Amino acid sequence: MKKIVAFGSVAVAVIVMIVSLFIGSNNSRIIRTITNIVASITGSESSTADFEGKQPKLSKRLINADEIASLLGHSLGSSINVGDIERILGSVGVHGNNGSYSYSDAISGIKKLKSKGKDISKVIESLDSSQGKSSVIPKYNGDYNTVIGKSKFKTLPKKTKYYGLDGFGRPVGAETVITVKSFPKTSRKERPVDINPVGWGKNFKVTVNHKDGSTYKGFFWNRSHIIADSFGGEVRIENLTTGTRAQNVGGRDNKGGMAYGETKVRNYLKDNRDGKVYYKVKVHYKEKSDIISDYSIVDIKSEDNAINERIVVYNEMEGFTIDRKNGIATKK
Repeated sequence: MKKIVAFGSVAVAVIVMIVSLFIGSNNSRIIRTITNIVASITGSESSTADFEGKQPKLSKRLINADEIASLLGHSLGSSINVGDIERILGSVGVHGNNGSYSYSDAISGIKKLKSKGKDISKVIESLDSSQGKSSVIPKYNGDYNTVIGKSKFKTLPKKTKYYGLDGFGRPVGAETVITVKSFPKTSRKERPVDINPVGWGKNFKVTVNHKDGSTYKGFFWNRSHIIADSFGGEVRIENLTTGTRAQNVGGRDNKGGMAYGETKVRNYLKDNRDGKVYYKVKVHYKEKSDIISDYSIVDIKSEDNAINERIVVYNEMEGFTIDRKNGIATKK
């Protein structure tokens, strides 16, 4: 935890100030809760025990995994999302209920990590390795999407939730539940994408020969939705990534990439008007300094299990090399 300790009391003060701007300075209980969690994470002199002694009822307060994730992301400058928090705390035997933890359990888990000298980023890497993530994700081979198994949901989404931005300002994913009511009632022209995603730069036209034998002529980059526009996904920085045309829709038939799963969902709901489809996307960045993702994991599950897939969508374009640190693509 050397990286964490370095932030010390300064991190506590800065983060509490930032949080207070969002939730209001009058909400002292939440601010003090966050102060103590950050103090436990950073090893600063703000004593959790002292505060708990003054506020014994605080241990019953619930704190969400996304609160802890946001807190860690800002304090460490690391890419930490809700799923990572659940796995980190779970690795030391602390489990929440639908993404919520009691204050005392959260503090207990963080203390256990700290007592073992655990570095948060290394804990995540270790968990990824132990769960076979590195071996589960096949290398890109010219196909812009591939199914790697059944979907994985710890809890099924009840509404649309954007996971926000990580410590480097990059969108990390979102989840939603899709029904026919999710489909927009306005035309695509009435829903323009008028903001640029993280990593967006100079676009250019290319000619691409895809693995399936088709040829694409057009712009290299797309403003790619995490939750599709056709599912009611909002035009906001947390829901947009800089994706290749192929990442967005695949080859010339526009049925690959993110469009592969999206098309399955639309077709299912056309045949099952009262159905529900649970949908989750996690955006993956190979390096902390990358502004362009290398792939996304898409989990899709209909309530009757007619669809139940985990899909890898690659942010690639056949015949091109992408520098993910600056978004510059060059022909091989």
